[in-house]
Amino acid sequence: RQLDQDGSRTLGVLTKLDIMDHGTDAKKALMNQEVPLKLGYVGVKNRSKKDLDDKLSMKETVRKEREFFNNHPIYRKLPPGYVGVDVLIQKLTKILFRKIKEHLPVIMHEVNDNIRKNEEELQLLGQPLPVDDNGKLNIVWNMLSEFCETYKNVLKGKYDIKRISAVKDEGGYKIKAKFKNLLEDYTGDFRATSKYKDEDISYALTIHEGDSIPGFPSVDAFYYLLRPELEMLRDPIQECLSEVFSYLEELANKILESSFQRFPRVIDDIGELVSKFLNEERDKTKYIVDSLVDMEINYLFTNDYDYLNNYTTFIPKNQEKERVDTRNIFIREIRNRIEAYFKLVVRNLRDSIPKSIGHFLVKSIQDTMQLKLYNQLYKSTEMVTCLNEPEHIQRRREELHAS
Repeated sequence: RQLDQDGSRTLGVLTKLDIMDHGTDAKKALMNQEVPLKLGYVGVKNRSKKDLDDKLSMKETVRKEREFFNNHPIYRKLPPGYVGVDVLIQKLTKILFRKIKEHLPVIMHEVNDNIRKNEEELQLLGQPLPVDDNGKLNIVWNMLSEFCETYKNVLKGKYDIKRISAVKDEGGYKIKAKFKNLLEDYTGDFRATSKYKDEDISYALTIHEGDSIPGFPSVDAFYYLLRPELEMLRDPIQECLSEVFSYLEELANKILESSFQRFPRVIDDIGELVSKFLNEERDKTKYIVDSLVDMEINYLFTNDYDYLNNYTTFIPKNQEKERVDTRNIFIREIRNRIEAYFKLVVRNLRDSIPKSIGHFLVKSIQDTMQLKLYNQLYKSTEMVTCLNEPEHIQRRREELHAS
């Protein structure tokens, strides 16, 4: 926090996840939900003292680590790219490349020169690039259009021959599966008041009775008991948004590698534009999703038919002729009201959250990606220079044509 106040240059690494206390996990930290970092987090297992004493090879160490994460009840459900030494290597490699490109132009020049020399004959097989920048910019536009079109087709499930070869088995159906599982644990036989004893509800009725006429249950008691149960719904909703975004980002990177394979030097630059765009769309969607959750939790209102007909407390038939304790009737009615209203909120959120993410994130990306990337491309002049061919390759091509 002293050297990187906005968290833009720090990659978090959570080590020794295998020796955490039983029943605990680092899922929230790995999902970037506790101390946000723009580069995110990676969890690793590390070699034990015994592994070091036994001189366990790195290959076997990585295998044991992968086995640990694949068998862990929490970590195995995480999206790709959050755990493992191999993931850490990939992220560090990308970071290192960007930093070398930014701070060490001399080294970058030497690396590019060696690459040009080694790829000379391969580049001769391709068509010559336009001499002017406008022609080169048109090439980037065409590849960018291909990338956006393929991305949209994959999400829509539209048949596309490029999709089959570039991103096999990927598609919007994976996002639909995440929507289907949203809040599923809070449906069916789930009881929102299962942890409340009658004494707990009676206590709530008492402390919120105030100085008014006794015998009238307060809406404050109802909200006092209901709110903690509704707050439980925040985490799984945020996890759903994070998982959908992670998949959209992963899919974009796969298609990017395929669409710009002819010019690997511009993949990083285009990738940064795409990543910036996706993050902006995610932040907008997160605000909307948070607002919907706050609305359901902080404002109690319903005209729902099921709720209005299911909260009423009925006296069992065998007690109809007996004297029934009024306090017990209020307790049962509060319990029924909480159950009915909780089910209503879960139903509303299971319907509205997927629609919000689907419209403001998934569909918005499809509708606006191409235009926004074009606008960013207009502002970037360095990218076009990356398409320049070395002079000795141009001379070699001229020699081949002359011969």
